[in-house]
Amino acid sequence: MRYLIFGSAVIAIFTLAAREVAAQPRACVRADIGEGFVLPDGSAHPAGQLRICLERDYSPVAGLHTIAADGHANGRFLSRRVKPEVGNAEAPQLAFVRDAAGVLVLRGYTLARNGEVEAYWLERPRDRRAAPAGTQVAQAPAAATDTVWLVAKATR
Repeated sequence: MRYLIFGSAVIAIFTLAAREVAAQPRACVRADIGEGFVLPDGSAHPAGQLRICLERDYSPVAGLHTIAADGHANGRFLSRRVKPEVGNAEAPQLAFVRDAAGVLVLRGYTLARNGEVEAYWLERPRDRRAAPAGTQVAQAPAAATDTVWLVAKATR
C-alpha cells in the first residue's frame, strides 16, 4: 500500500512538472551580424546569423539559453534576468560590447514575454571546455566600452 501511495505521488509530481515545462514555449531571437563576434564562452565567429533561444526559466532570476552561430549549436548558457531600462520595445534587441581590440562580444538580449520586455545578461560558462574545432577563442572584455544594440527578429 505504501508503494502505491508513493508511486502515485511520484506520477503526480512528474505530471505537474511536465505541464509547467509545456507551459513555457521556447522563444528565440535571430539577427544577421555584419561583422565578426565573440560569444560568452570566448569562441570567435565570422559575420553571419546568430540565434539565441530561451529554452526555459532556470529560476525566477535566471534563464537557460541555447546559442547557434550560422546554424551551428554553440552550447547552453545561463543568464541573469533583469528589467530593462527601456519600456516596450517593438522588436527584440541583441546587446554587444566592444573589447579593447574593437571586436563585438555578445553580452545579452531583450525579449518580450507575457506583455513585458525582459533583458537577459548571458554568463560565461562555469564549466569551460575547449571551444569546438575550427573556432578561434578570444578573451571576453575585461572593461567593456559602450554597448552596441542590434535589432533582432523574434522566432520560435
